[in-house]
Amino acid sequence: MEAGEQNGAISVDVKSDYKLSFSLFRENFRPFFIVLLIGFIVFKGIDHLLTRFVLPLILSNWFFVDPATIIFFFFLPGDSIFFGFFGAAMGLGYDIMSSGDGFTEVRNSLFYIRKYWLKFFFFCFFFNIFTYWLLYLSFFTIPLHISIVFHGLSLIWVILFSNIFPALVHRDHFLPAFKDNFQILSQQFGRVIITYLPYYLIFVYFRSGINIYRNFFVLDTTDLYAFLSITTSILEILYVFVGFPIFAFLSLSMYNEIITSQQMEK
Repeated sequence: MEAGEQNGAISVDVKSDYKLSFSLFRENFRPFFIVLLIGFIVFKGIDHLLTRFVLPLILSNWFFVDPATIIFFFFLPGDSIFFGFFGAAMGLGYDIMSSGDGFTEVRNSLFYIRKYWLKFFFFCFFFNIFTYWLLYLSFFTIPLHISIVFHGLSLIWVILFSNIFPALVHRDHFLPAFKDNFQILSQQFGRVIITYLPYYLIFVYFRSGINIYRNFFVLDTTDLYAFLSITTSILEILYVFVGFPIFAFLSLSMYNEIITSQQMEK
């Protein structure tokens, strides 16, 4: 196949994946919304409890420890809970795409939380390593170009390892999941880039760009700063309630077409 024909075929596959993902999301909005709403409330509730009430007590008594380190680790418990709900979203997506009728039920999410929480808990810390690094650095004064470089490295990182998520739904252990991810990269690198680059730019890095502009160029006492803060909060909600299900369908669709279909042919 010529390069032009191959690129055209990839574009068709990606368009089909997005079309299917949004269609399945519309048909199954309710179970995703309920599961992710519970996860989001628990996540924000734990964050608020720890940072508003527990953190001040720790900072006042653990004066010998770097405050930035303490604050950084206080973000992790809420994240760890939410990773389980993200695993449930991936499980619901798997349930929908493998059921034959394209539907799932909310009660299935409890099974997927139990089944995938630990795997997603450990992998998401690896997957978000640059995000956490940026979070830690944000407690200090860092130059604009360093922030941009880290966001760029983060974008490359998450694109390269995104297909481990659907692999973790299918595989019991991390090593086979990593092998599946690199197999997809070696066979469909262009499709991986074309699929995930617009997804992350729209749902994640557009919000990051607003944060960079707000933090470096806008005074925190202005109305513009408040408006941008509200905007990023709205975009975060869209990322969770729309972006997560879309990612589940996109990644599972690619995985099923490349890995699962090849296994069935053997």
